[in-house]
Amino acid sequence: MPQTETPGIEADRPSRLRWWTELPLILMVYASYSAGRLLARGDTASAVDHGLAILRVEKLLHINAEHPLNRLFTREAWLGIPADFWYASLHYLVTPVILIWLFRSRAQIYRAARTWLMTSTFIGLIGFTLLPTCPPRLLSPGYGFVDTMAKYSSYGWWGGDASAPRGLGGMTNQYAAMPSLHCGWALWCGVMLWRYGGNRLTKVVGVAYPVLTAIVVMGTANHYLLDAVAGVVVMGLGFLLAPQVMKAADRIRTRFEGRGSLVAARSREAARSTSRDASRGSETSIVSGGCQTSPGERIPRQRESQLGTGAEPGASPRTRGTALRHRLAELRGPDVPAKALDARALAALAANPGCKRRAILDGAGVNKAVLADALGSPSAFGQSQFAFMRGNAFEARVKADGGAELLRLVHEKLDPGAEPPTRARVPELAAIGPEGRAARTALALREASEAAAWTLLDHPMLALDVAGSPAFLEPDAVVVHPDGSWTVVEIKSFPMLDGSADPAKVGAAARQSAVYVLALEEVAAQLKPAPRVRHRVLLVCPKDFSNLPTASAVDVRKQRAVTGRQLARLTRIEDIADTLPEGTCFAPDRPPAELTAAVESVPAAYAPECLAACELAFHCRDRSRTSGAVTTLGRSLRAELGDLTTVNEVLSAARGETGDPDDPAVAALRRAAALRAEALRDAAERQGRVPGSATEPRLVEPLESVTGGGTR
Repeated sequence: MPQTETPGIEADRPSRLRWWTELPLILMVYASYSAGRLLARGDTASAVDHGLAILRVEKLLHINAEHPLNRLFTREAWLGIPADFWYASLHYLVTPVILIWLFRSRAQIYRAARTWLMTSTFIGLIGFTLLPTCPPRLLSPGYGFVDTMAKYSSYGWWGGDASAPRGLGGMTNQYAAMPSLHCGWALWCGVMLWRYGGNRLTKVVGVAYPVLTAIVVMGTANHYLLDAVAGVVVMGLGFLLAPQVMKAADRIRTRFEGRGSLVAARSREAARSTSRDASRGSETSIVSGGCQTSPGERIPRQRESQLGTGAEPGASPRTRGTALRHRLAELRGPDVPAKALDARALAALAANPGCKRRAILDGAGVNKAVLADALGSPSAFGQSQFAFMRGNAFEARVKADGGAELLRLVHEKLDPGAEPPTRARVPELAAIGPEGRAARTALALREASEAAAWTLLDHPMLALDVAGSPAFLEPDAVVVHPDGSWTVVEIKSFPMLDGSADPAKVGAAARQSAVYVLALEEVAAQLKPAPRVRHRVLLVCPKDFSNLPTASAVDVRKQRAVTGRQLARLTRIEDIADTLPEGTCFAPDRPPAELTAAVESVPAAYAPECLAACELAFHCRDRSRTSGAVTTLGRSLRAELGDLTTVNEVLSAARGETGDPDDPAVAALRRAAALRAEALRDAAERQGRVPGSATEPRLVEPLESVTGGGTR
């Protein structure tokens, strides 16, 4: 589902941007742009040819608006003179003013906006280089254009060389007309004013400024209409490329700057933890109980999971962890990419902790949907592409303007007594790999708690120990309150009608949020003092049938307790892997018989509830029915039957052939069988039938109708 100002562009954290670093950067980029324009001068003949070609195309399409506008501006001085001032000044004044305004008042989107502008500018420079174009004012008088800048130069500071001051005409490239960055920059300014202005007047100015600029550049004969169109196209390309430019810059910064600071911070924290442990006289750095972390650990029992059960503390955790990862990669298939666990999968796994099959497949990163297709039992549930797009669009709307609406809902529903979130921090969470992002998120959470201010973490990365292996989870958002407490935000696309939503969907969202709460509690346990993780999460949904967000507070204490208890019961992944036959592999390209044998080598705990939560449910149901397992009848009935695990055992016990008469389950089955036989005998006597004839239903039929070969 990355997104504050535009989908795909990630907001930067305001505290990392300083004017003494931004100003030299902008000046350097503008100097490079100006120098590039001068170096990109083409010969006059080719520039004139390009200008005439553009003019011919416009006349052919009947869109040569430059002629009537230029005649109007030439004839009416009260229009021409202000237009010349507009062209010569606003391009260099409005753009930096809006940059400064964004830097000071909209810091969460400043970096993305600045990157968009700079990327588009460099694309325009490529256009100047490849296509030098003579503007209309420099064509011969026979084409009907008048240079209004030269005609009215006595009213301003410019001379006859475009908008350059008198005597400095040689410092500008007059053939840099295609594309028109006057129009491109004006469009950028208009988008910023419309999107982030906040009132009707700024929105009107945001629309009027680029439109009037396009009229001015054509009326003063500085650009063709197609130059203005090309300027819009350049800004569109810059908009699309800006997220990639930001990601590349983040990777470079992380490599050369971020890595050193993070390593230093972790080293200091490890040193402090080691000194505290030494002062207590601790003999080992592994803390028992599973609720604290050792020096250098990010999640509880991480060192133990890397060493393996029963391993010596002196063994190399890196070597043991690497061996487990290699083993899981072999199970998944050497060329098969791993599928990351999410909160939905973990909630389903916690709901059925006895299923070793799901535990090992999820731990190895096996795509169970693809595996089910290869086994011939494809899953029948999932989200459509339309649902994904609708969910992403709704999430982008909720998080727009630096998450202003989202924070307003958090304040209204969960923390009305706190100060309103008029200005919130949006930390940058980019890093290399899930481990790096998890560490970066933990650092951002600690800084936000210390800052005691509203902070929005957009798609943070959390680590949770699951069956001895770290799982990386990505909630929609986490909000840090001014009191330092943390709240999970879950954004869903199902509607909330008249203040209520589908209970099943709300329950599923609560179980997913409980997983995030558990992961946040592990992060909080590493801080001293540990921040409070709120057990009331915020569920944000569309209101009624609109796309407007509304929210409700959901208490997940029950789901958190159940999920935590069930996750603790999971068998460790390395223990399951050690029991598998040598050469076991779940790669979907294996022969069906071999793949089926590999899947069946891991015990499963099927229940009808799996049909709504696991992609392999149909395969497991078919196998369970074939073996006659009573689990196909449901968990509640399975619990009532005690040690009777198959349908044949149940029928045999009911007939009195096997089973301990003192067993309550066996005694109940025999009483039920006797009552049923008596009822059938009475019915047969009333209808004149002989008991035991072919017309009497058999005891096996009802159970066979439930467990045998039914269609999906």
